[in-house]
Amino acid sequence: MGIEANQSILKKVVGATVVGFLILILCFYYGIRQQQFQELTTHLDDNLEMLSKEISSNISIRVSWMTTMLQSIQHSTGSEAFVQPFLLKDRQQLYQVANTIYQDLKQNNHLTHMYFTDMQRTVVLRMHQPDRFGDVIERVTTRQVEETGSASSGVELGTLGTLTLRVVVPWLHQGIRIGYLELGIELEDILEGIESDSPFRIMLMIQKSLLDSEEWQIGQEMLGRRNDWELFEHYTAVFPTENIRDLSAIITAYLNNFGQDQPYLVELKDIPYGMHHMPFSDVSGDEIGQLILLMDLSMEDIGLSSELYAIIVILIITIVLVVLLLCRIVKRAEKERDLAEAKLKLAGEAIANTIEGIIITDSKGNIVEVNRAFVTVTGYSREEAVGNNPNMLKSGQQSQQFYEAMWLSIAETGAWNGRLMNRRKNGDLYPERLSITAIKDSDEKVINYIGIFSDASESERLEQRIQHAIKMESLSTLIGGIAHEFNNMLAGMTGNLYLLRTEIPSSPKAVERLKLVEDIAFRASDIIRRLLTFSSQDVVSKAVTEIIPVIREAMDQQQQDFPGLFHLKVAASHEAYVVEVDQAKLLQVLASLLSNAVDAVSKVTQPEISVNMARYIADESFMIRHPDVSVMSMIRLTVSDNGCGIVPKHLEYIFDPFYTTKEVGRGPGLGLSMVYGAMKSYGGTVEVESELARGTSVHLYFPECKQERPAMMSAEAEIVSGDGETILLVDDDKLVLDTTCKVLKRLDYQVLLASDGREAVSQYKQHEDEIDLVLMDVVMPVMGGIEAAEEMRGINPAMKLLFLTGFDVTQQLKEQVSNYGDVVLNKPYNIKRLSHVLQHKLHSNRTR
Repeated sequence: MGIEANQSILKKVVGATVVGFLILILCFYYGIRQQQFQELTTHLDDNLEMLSKEISSNISIRVSWMTTMLQSIQHSTGSEAFVQPFLLKDRQQLYQVANTIYQDLKQNNHLTHMYFTDMQRTVVLRMHQPDRFGDVIERVTTRQVEETGSASSGVELGTLGTLTLRVVVPWLHQGIRIGYLELGIELEDILEGIESDSPFRIMLMIQKSLLDSEEWQIGQEMLGRRNDWELFEHYTAVFPTENIRDLSAIITAYLNNFGQDQPYLVELKDIPYGMHHMPFSDVSGDEIGQLILLMDLSMEDIGLSSELYAIIVILIITIVLVVLLLCRIVKRAEKERDLAEAKLKLAGEAIANTIEGIIITDSKGNIVEVNRAFVTVTGYSREEAVGNNPNMLKSGQQSQQFYEAMWLSIAETGAWNGRLMNRRKNGDLYPERLSITAIKDSDEKVINYIGIFSDASESERLEQRIQHAIKMESLSTLIGGIAHEFNNMLAGMTGNLYLLRTEIPSSPKAVERLKLVEDIAFRASDIIRRLLTFSSQDVVSKAVTEIIPVIREAMDQQQQDFPGLFHLKVAASHEAYVVEVDQAKLLQVLASLLSNAVDAVSKVTQPEISVNMARYIADESFMIRHPDVSVMSMIRLTVSDNGCGIVPKHLEYIFDPFYTTKEVGRGPGLGLSMVYGAMKSYGGTVEVESELARGTSVHLYFPECKQERPAMMSAEAEIVSGDGETILLVDDDKLVLDTTCKVLKRLDYQVLLASDGREAVSQYKQHEDEIDLVLMDVVMPVMGGIEAAEEMRGINPAMKLLFLTGFDVTQQLKEQVSNYGDVVLNKPYNIKRLSHVLQHKLHSNRTR
C-alpha cells in the first residue's frame, strides 16, 4: 500500500510539473503566433489596399490616355479620311485608314480593341482578334455615351470570358454625332504589368453564372489560353490566363472560406502563403468576381525573438532535469507496479479465458463482472449481465427452500457447492454445477461473491449414455447366456422333429403337425436370433450383395397382403448399390421396417409407404453423432410412411428389446432392436425421424462396398444327401451331439464324435486321412472351437471346417471366418440348409 501511495504521489508531481511547464511554453508560443498573425494580417491588408490603388491608378491613366487618343483622331487634320468611308460603311477603305493607327497602338500600348460604331450601335469597323463584323454593340459604356452624349469608360465582361477596359466617345462631325469611337485594352494586360512590379501574385476569379461554358471554351481556344472550366466549382479564372492548376488546391480552400473577413494563411510545398481578397465590380457597379492577392510570406514571416527562445530553452532544460530527477525515484516504484500489474493481468486473463463460467457480484448480489464462458453458456452479453442480478438465470425448477439452504450454507461456511437448473437467454433450461464463495475484507465483512459454474448438459448426457451402455451390456450378457441354452435345446428339438418326420411318412396328419411344431421352433429361434443381433453376439455371415433386389423381395412379400401400398424411389437407379451384409438378415430387417410402416398407416385415409435409395457422404455433424462409424461414403436406405408417427417420449427407447407400444399379441418388441444390432454389425448405423400425425422415416446407413456386384444365388431345392463322406462332429451338448449325429447318418454321412475341442483334436490326429469335414460347436468346455480349429489347421492347413454356434461372445470367430472363409451355421439349423452347405463345403476346392 505504501509503495502504491508513493508511486501515485510521484506520478502526480511529475505530471503536474511537466504539464505546468508545457502550459507555460504553450502560452509563450501562442502569444508569439498571435503577434505574428496580427502582423501578417496587417501586412496583407496593406498589400491588398496597395493593389486596389494600383489597379485604380492604372485604369485611370489608361482611360485618360485612350480618351485623349480618340479625341485626337477626331480632331486631326486627316479625320476626313475616316468620316467618308465610315458614313459609306466602306469597311475596306476604313480598315486601310485605321490600320496604321491600330497597329501602332497595339504594339506600343498593348491595345486590343478598336471599334467604329454607327448610331444604331452596329459595328462598322472592328479591329480585334478574331475579326467579326456586323455585331450589334450592347455595352454599358456605349449606352452611357448615347444617353449622356459624353465619353464613357469602365471594365466590362465579354461573352468569351475576357475583361476589357473600354473607352467610348461620341463621334462628332461638323457638330453632329454620327456614331461612336471606342478603344479597349484587356484588363489582364494591366494586371500582368502590376504583378510584374509587385511582391505578390494576383488572381482574378469571375462567377461562372455570368458566362456560357461553350462560349468560354471557344474564347480560350481563340485566345490561346489554357485555363480549365472545371477547375473550380463556382468561379473561373480570368487572370492569370494559364498555369493556375498548381495553385488550384489553395485557391479552392480559400474560395470555401470567403465568409471570413480575415486573411487566409496556408502552406504549399513548405512555403507559407497569405491570401486576401476584395470583390471586383464591372462598369455597371455589379459584383462579377473576386480579386485575390497571394503573397509568399517566407521572407516576411516574423520569427520569435531571441529572448523568448532563450526563455523557452531554459524552461525545457529545467523540465528535463526535474523529470530526470523524479524518474529515478519513480522507476523503483514502477518496477513494483509492473510486477503487480502483471499478476493482475494474469489473473484477469485467467478469469476471462477459463472454460468455467465466472460471475462476480457485490455484497448485495448485483453483478459487477462476468467472463466469456458466462456469455457462451447463458447467452447474455456482458453489458446485459453487469448491473443485473443472478436471478435473471432462475428456471423455477428449484424451490424457495433450496435457495434458503444455499444462502444459509454461504453465511455459515462462506461457500456452497451443488447442482441446479438454470435458464438461458433464449429460454432453454440447462443443468449447472455451481460453486459460490464469499470474499471478505480485513474486517470479515463480505464485499463480493464469486460464482464458478459449468454447463453440465454434456457430462450428464455422457453419464446417461454410459449408464445405458452398461444396462445394454448387462442385458447382452444375459441374452447371450439364455440364447446358448435355448438354441442348443431348439437344435435338438428340430433335429429330432426332422428324424421323426422321416420315420412316419405314412401319416400325413402327423407329419403336418410335426412340421407345425418345427415351424414354431424356428420362430422361437428367430426371436433368439433377433436378441443376438441386438446384442451383437450373433455371427454375421456377410457377403457382397446388391441391395435393390433384396428390397424388391421384401416389398413383394408385403405387397401380397397390401397391393399398391409401397413405392420404391432410387436415385441414379442405373447404378448398382452394393453393400456387404448378411442377405437373409437384411431381408428380415426390411420386413420388420415395412411391417412397422404398415401398422403406422393402418388408420390413414390415403396411406403411403416409400423406400428411397441414395448415396450419402457423411458430414462432420453425422460423424459426431455416430462416432462408431468409420467411413464417410455410405448407402442410405430410407423407409418412410405418412402414418401416426411416434410420440417424442418414446423415441428414446425404441431400440430397447421388448419395448413396444403395440397391443398384446402384435409382436414381442424386437423389431427395431434387431435392426439396430444388424446395422451395428455391418459397420453402419440407423436414425429415426418422426412427427405425430405426419409420419416416420427410418434411415439405414450402410458402408458402401466398392467390389463388383455379386451374382444372384439360385434358390435351393430339396435336401441333398451325402456320398458316405466322414464328418467329425464336435459339440459339448449331448442332446445336440446325438441328434445331429442321427441327422448326418440319415443324410448318408459317416460320423466321428467328440464332446469338446481337446477330444476333437485327438480324433483328428488319429483319423486325419479319413475325415473329410469337421462340424464343430464354437463354445465348449476344456477347449473351445476356435482354439481347436487352430490346432487342426496346424496339422492340415487345407482342413474343411463348418462352425455351429448359438452365439459368439468374442471377435475371434469373425476374424476366423474372415481369414479362412469358414461357414457358420446358427443353431437351430434348417436341415435342408445344412445339407446344401455340407455339399458346397465338401465339393469346393477339393484337395484330396
